[in-house]
Amino acid sequence: MESIKQALGETQGEDVVRLLRAVERGDHASIDGGQALAQFERLTAGVGPADFLEIVREALAYLSRSQRLALCELLQARARYTDLSAPGLMRQGMQDPNDIGLALQALRREDPGLVAQLLGSEFRDLPVMKLTLAALAAVAATRKVRPPRSS
Repeated sequence: MESIKQALGETQGEDVVRLLRAVERGDHASIDGGQALAQFERLTAGVGPADFLEIVREALAYLSRSQRLALCELLQARARYTDLSAPGLMRQGMQDPNDIGLALQALRREDPGLVAQLLGSEFRDLPVMKLTLAALAAVAATRKVRPPRSS
């Protein structure tokens, strides 16, 4: 946890550590969806597609199967409402972290702002979305402080 604070700066690091602890406890009430989204956007701004996919997969592993199903239903509703073309996201009953990650990765490749638009919708203050955003930000932060993998 201290390495996150050092890597991101004391204040931002503390915010991310708080988000990670809230996710681990399942405490959506202590998460500000807007703040978690801003952290996620900032921390993934320069991340490549493969690393982005890994961040999403790892973050969604914090959620239960039913939470991932609910998340996908929210994302699908938002995509339909805004006429967002997200074919990989529209499969009924989708809950696998890899499938969700691939769908978000495809949207991000098309336009990085689409992911933030989808995640930062009016749903961002719902419990499952707050947990998702906090998990995404926390995992992105922990990846910043992990040593690179050797090939």
